[in-house]
Amino acid sequence: MKRTEYFKLFSHNIPVKGKERSAIYNLQRSDIKFIPNSLFDVLEKLETQSIEEVKEQVKQEEIIIFESYIEFLIKNDFGFLTTDPQEYPKMSMQWRTPNKINTAVVEYDFNDPGYSLQELIHQLDDLLCTHIEVRLKVRDCNDIVTFSEYTKDLVFRSVSLIVEYVAGVEEVTEHVFGDNEKFDYIIVHNYPKPGMYSKKFENQINYLEENIYEGLHQRNFPNNNHIVNVKYFTESQKYHTYYNKRICVNWNGDMKNCLLHASDFGNVNSVAVKDVIESNEFKELWNVNPDRVIDYREDELRYSKFYTHRLEKVDDYYYKVAN
Repeated sequence: MKRTEYFKLFSHNIPVKGKERSAIYNLQRSDIKFIPNSLFDVLEKLETQSIEEVKEQVKQEEIIIFESYIEFLIKNDFGFLTTDPQEYPKMSMQWRTPNKINTAVVEYDFNDPGYSLQELIHQLDDLLCTHIEVRLKVRDCNDIVTFSEYTKDLVFRSVSLIVEYVAGVEEVTEHVFGDNEKFDYIIVHNYPKPGMYSKKFENQINYLEENIYEGLHQRNFPNNNHIVNVKYFTESQKYHTYYNKRICVNWNGDMKNCLLHASDFGNVNSVAVKDVIESNEFKELWNVNPDRVIDYREDELRYSKFYTHRLEKVDDYYYKVAN
């Protein structure tokens, strides 16, 4: 007697339906394969029914297509045949982190300080902030060294620095990068000569001729870049991966969800960061996952894109990209 066969996707292969096509996210290989929506519908049925049970529901003229789908899935190593489907549970979609803040983007001007940078960094450290990007305006190279010293021996896993050119910056950036293991990259802009690069840290210290501050606040992350991994996929099931656990502080010390936004939630000179991030108003956008954004929810790539648009509330559940 022939045993009943089921088709099971490998747990790291997850199908996502879009408006005109679907996609299978391979979270192990960081890859996406596009499939027709009709195949997505078949996969949905195969989650609870055997191959024969699903085949019996298919119209006679579509049997060949159904069989080609099963062959395609096996040939491309998306899954396997089994007689015991209950032995292969789905991947957990839970996303957890102990960090109160994951990312901080900070603007600071040593020429005209709007607040204490050292105090802010220590507050972020207390909140277990993972990554900090700091955009500095400095008086001289000593300010770069001072900033580097602020971040040493703290909880940050990575530190990124964007700084305007000052005399002697080449030697100092190489020194602090080698001295402080927290640094992920350093960008020096307004550099006076073309073609400059760091021989020692060629891919981590960059010298740019243009003033990147001039257009930095108007840029969104390019939509053709995709992030495909377990951490990103699971986070995007419930959260907005750009706004979630993120805080931005501008030159004046105003705290925002994004430096592009006009609204703020208080100033670091008068309100503690921990109090701001606990407010429902500040955290509102954290929980707006792609399924809750009208402009994203029918995109099969919605769990791989890094959306940075400003959002506008439509009702108690849905949001849209603001004009």
